[in-house]
Amino acid sequence: MKKTTTILIVLSLAAALSACGLKSSKEIAETGGEQPESSQRAFPRRAVMANGVLYLDTGYVSGIWGRCGNLDGNIEKVIDRTELPDEDGEANFEAYGWQVGFEENTIDVPIGDEFCIFGAKGTEQGVQGYIPKGVLQFMATVEEVSDDGYMVVKADFDIPAMFGQIKKDGRYRLSLEHYEPGIYTDTPVPGNIVVVICKGIVEETDPAILPEIYSISPVGGNVCQPAVIGPCE
Repeated sequence: MKKTTTILIVLSLAAALSACGLKSSKEIAETGGEQPESSQRAFPRRAVMANGVLYLDTGYVSGIWGRCGNLDGNIEKVIDRTELPDEDGEANFEAYGWQVGFEENTIDVPIGDEFCIFGAKGTEQGVQGYIPKGVLQFMATVEEVSDDGYMVVKADFDIPAMFGQIKKDGRYRLSLEHYEPGIYTDTPVPGNIVVVICKGIVEETDPAILPEIYSISPVGGNVCQPAVIGPCE
């Protein structure tokens, strides 16, 4: 009787866990590494199958300036968002095509008025949190830090030609909300050099405004800076 009771308890627990939607480590990796609350349903990352490769949404938008409008591939079938594509030309969200990305193992998918970067599953570019090289990033010197939570920087370093919306020696107003100090103090000071990673949207004022920023970090604040600075040795 005791043995039978134990088995029933174990089976009941297993059923309860299944009903709560708890996921395996594999499922967590495919849905971006976060486990939702029990009242929410888990969805995979947005994904596209192209040329036999599954590409996953990196969460970043391409900042490449002056790209051509021709597509390199079409999306012909949209499957349910709870599934991952397994045939070429499939996506689990509304989209119509893709371009070869700036970086290997990536494609750029037009969504709305933006090109979202997708990385191939099983590669470095497909890992959640990886910052693709096609994301707008540049180095600048801090000129001013105000009491209202903003700073003004000057883009006085060389800027890759593909990020033509950022002007050499241009001045840009940035929100300190996105500042990540790393090993440095919480607040930057004039003369500090920072790396700005953002979308390619620029509001042409004086100074210009970058309204959608991913992060701002001081040079040396991370173990390895983004590719605009150079490879991590």
